Amino acid sequence: MKTWEVIKKPIVTEKALAKGKNTHKFTFEVDRNATKTQIKEAIFDQFGVNPKRINTAVRKGKSKRIRGGKGKRMIASVKHAMIFLSADQKIPETLSGRTEK
Repeated sequence: MKTWEVIKKPIVTEKALAKGKNTHKFTFEVDRNATKTQIKEAIFDQFGVNPKRINTAVRKGKSKRIRGGKGKRMIASVKHAMIFLSADQKIPETLSGRTEK
């Protein structure tokens, strides 16, 4: 798997942004089959930082009703990677999805 295929997008929620601001923890949506070593290499290639620790979590997919109850559609499973950086390292705010005021 290529390093540019591993990271899909940053997770931009209030909770994720608050954690990133205080604890140097950033959350990304990654490819479902990516391993922690592949994620670490992709973070280094794209942002030039070396993660201290990586946690991953898979949100299971679920089925949702379509309007009128005439069928169902499946929402795919998603894998998130929480990247922990040391205090002296930083991911550029424009690339991590964070906007500060």
